[in-house]
Amino acid sequence: IDMDPAPIKAPADGYVTRRQEGLQPGLKPDDVAWGEQCLMLGPSLRELMPKTEEVPVDVVVIPDKTLKQWNKNVGDRVSTGDVVAVMNLKDGATEDVTAPKDGVVAQKSEIKPGDKMEKVCNVAYTDTCVLATIGDKLTPLLVKHGGSVVKVPNWGESNLRFVEYTVELGDDVESGDAVAVMVDPAGNNITADAPSAGTVEKRLESLQYDMYLDKVLQTDAIAT
Repeated sequence: IDMDPAPIKAPADGYVTRRQEGLQPGLKPDDVAWGEQCLMLGPSLRELMPKTEEVPVDVVVIPDKTLKQWNKNVGDRVSTGDVVAVMNLKDGATEDVTAPKDGVVAQKSEIKPGDKMEKVCNVAYTDTCVLATIGDKLTPLLVKHGGSVVKVPNWGESNLRFVEYTVELGDDVESGDAVAVMVDPAGNNITADAPSAGTVEKRLESLQYDMYLDKVLQTDAIAT
């Protein structure tokens, strides 16, 4: 095994905007990362968003507010003005945080009721924190290096509705095993099958029964 250090060089001028903080000496990048990225560079200190076919909009609040409750989950459809969450203010009052656009809740921050927003943002670089992201579709799955994707058959033109996953995270599958069940417009059950033997690592947990997959997925990946 070649243990000589191999430097990773910046591909362009800019600022380091993100790092894989879990990457420690002795670990391989794919031990902690989904994909092959170790860090990200940008022309400014603003965080970079993944490039997709749509432009998601962040739901932002100031850092000194505390989450009281979530009103929406990832995968929920929202209209402009719908309450996504309720925040507690310093003076004891509450404030509704609303969706800035119609769409789907694509991401939520990891804070829980009782947590201050400053827990999930760097107050040294920003005066607002991202509470959630509203997009036209769900955030796509990232595939771990060396893994494979379970694909929705004929995605984009099949008009399939989601029914359920038939496997749990950590389950071992063989090539051809059904991973998820969908139904087509004629009422026939269609399955998304494992392309190879392996272990189920990720699912789109925000998928809900009867969702039209062509409308909410950005890619054909339904599991990895």
